[in-house]
Amino acid sequence: MPASPLKRAAEPVASIQPWDPAAPANVDKFSVRWTGKIRVPRSGEYTFYTHSNDGVRLWIDGKLVIDKFIDQAAKTYSTAPIALTAGQTVDVRMDYY
Repeated sequence: MPASPLKRAAEPVASIQPWDPAAPANVDKFSVRWTGKIRVPRSGEYTFYTHSNDGVRLWIDGKLVIDKFIDQAAKTYSTAPIALTAGQTVDVRMDYY
């Protein structure tokens, strides 16, 4: 990832498709970092998923839970169940290229 972002934006959902106007012009030569927070609605175990066609890393509450920063065809990954507490605010970060 470059030292400083080329673009900053607030996205309600971390999902940008290559045909999306927000997508970079060259869909094979970019990287994205999404950061945000999730407020946990009820206590329990949660599983998080990513679906990407190249590298992806996902951090939940500061812990790296998916580490597949590799060239690859489209693939879905899931975390092991993560215990979260109702009302807790959890940091989320996802890097993608």
